[in-house]
Amino acid sequence: MAAPARASVGGYALGTWLPELRESAQVPAGERGAVSPERRRALEEIAPWWCPAWPITWQRAYATARQWWLECDGRVDWAQLAQETAYEGEQLGRWSQAQRAGWPDLEADQRDLLTAIGIEADPELVAAKAAAEAKPTLSRGDRFVQGLAAEPEIHTRESND
Repeated sequence: MAAPARASVGGYALGTWLPELRESAQVPAGERGAVSPERRRALEEIAPWWCPAWPITWQRAYATARQWWLECDGRVDWAQLAQETAYEGEQLGRWSQAQRAGWPDLEADQRDLLTAIGIEADPELVAAKAAAEAKPTLSRGDRFVQGLAAEPEIHTRESND
């Protein structure tokens, strides 16, 4: 269940109620403010993913992707989807590619949800992401030192022209 913040049903602010419930779900059972087991079960009967372990932004994007997939009668070739593809304000092209590239980093339940709508790992994207992440990153300080070391050579070269 991933409702927009301003969502309401029958005048009830569902979009603010759900985040409050998710916050309460983080309180250990039995402590003040925790969601009772009965309420948790009732919510899970309606929507098993009302309080996912992953970010709610991911859940919202998934819900949008699933809706689009349903409207397309399940005929979506996610691997061929243009990066610019958007639906309901969600950048589905970029999002689906990120899921296919970040497959190893996803929870098993996330992978199950994605597989159910035809999104699967892309070994080439996974490898490219791993290679990019393996490259050492330079701090601003490191870049400054590199620039400082290169400056005399550049100064000499530019001065002789």
